[in-house]
Amino acid sequence: MTPNTAFGKEVKKALIDRDESMTWLANEISARTSTYVDVTLLRKIFIGERKAKKVRAAICDILELPEEVRNAQD
Repeated sequence: MTPNTAFGKEVKKALIDRDESMTWLANEISARTSTYVDVTLLRKIFIGERKAKKVRAAICDILELPEEVRNAQD
């Protein structure tokens, strides 16, 4: 199993703090961006296999992540 990047870890922590799931996050991103997003894509972003800047920006907005997480280079 490939480990999460720093960004992936921060997103998962934020989801736990909000008591929300990755499915919820995928649905929120899809609704905001009109782009189909599923849990598989989120996992690929979290491990650094996909960049998906538009999706990553939506994640940061939805979870209100701080600037250092938004700008992290994984």
